[in-house]
Amino acid sequence: MRVALAVALVPALAAPARAQREPEPQRHEVDIGIDVNVESGGSAALLDAQYTFTPAGIDRRDVVPAVVRRFERHPSSFWARAVHNGGTREAVTGARLGGILNLLDLYLEVEAGLERDLTLFDAPSEHGREYGYFAARVHAGAGLRPSDLVSVGAFYDGRPVIGTDTDDNTPIDLQSERSGGEHTFGVTTTFATPGERLYATVDGYGYRADWSFSRVDAGATTVRGLGGGLRLAYLVTFWSTLQLRAQVRRDHWVDARTGDSDPSIVGASLDRQVITVLGALDYIYFHQSRYGFRISLGGGFEGAPPLYATRDRGVFSLGLGTMLRF
Repeated sequence: MRVALAVALVPALAAPARAQREPEPQRHEVDIGIDVNVESGGSAALLDAQYTFTPAGIDRRDVVPAVVRRFERHPSSFWARAVHNGGTREAVTGARLGGILNLLDLYLEVEAGLERDLTLFDAPSEHGREYGYFAARVHAGAGLRPSDLVSVGAFYDGRPVIGTDTDDNTPIDLQSERSGGEHTFGVTTTFATPGERLYATVDGYGYRADWSFSRVDAGATTVRGLGGGLRLAYLVTFWSTLQLRAQVRRDHWVDARTGDSDPSIVGASLDRQVITVLGALDYIYFHQSRYGFRISLGGGFEGAPPLYATRDRGVFSLGLGTMLRF
């Protein structure tokens, strides 16, 4: 496939010819993605920008297709990332630093950062109770690479609340304060078929959240959930890829806050199962192993948790992304 994939865009002998040239390492990568969700009763936009530094570089002349090159060659790298997920119900802004170290057949990755979460759906200025909070973001993962085409590992994501964000225009006694955090434990595997025609990642995870609220409507909210995700890419040509992404999860929410028993606040049930099913189809194109472009269409269903003024909603998403390696 390393030659066959190239026939649509380059001569059949182009890939072997490049392999005889001097390597051209690309140590820098900039990746920017924007995804817009239109939901029942609202909308949201996700901006994710990342700069990655790879000391050893990624060879632009490599015979491996660009979309799987970082995975198959697995060089160690470091990154800085900025994320803004802004919506009509909630807005999260954060910054993170991370890296992955590959030693022989082992890998270790870590990422840490800070986030500001504005709970717009429950804002005190709109007769709600909580303005927002600050959280730390921690990710750690480790695993094995039995071959260049397969990796198997486990990961942990933590998001402890580290501070309260309050509305200066509302007396503090009329605002809730949150403590606690979120924890995700999971396993993951990524593989590519010989010839790199198929490239996939499959993961499964357990989720746990424990929040305590003080002052207004004091009490606890807990979430216990299970979920899984799939990313399946099909390399149409050496430069073009079609990719399917899917996510399914079920969360058990229990709201024990005082005052929430009124159905007009969070609905009739304070103990409920919440189902989320999301999917997207991506088209990815790499030009000369230097410029990457992505366009995505997706959608799905998000169940309503026992939160203030929320409901089940359908989701339609449109995404655009670009990448530069140099």
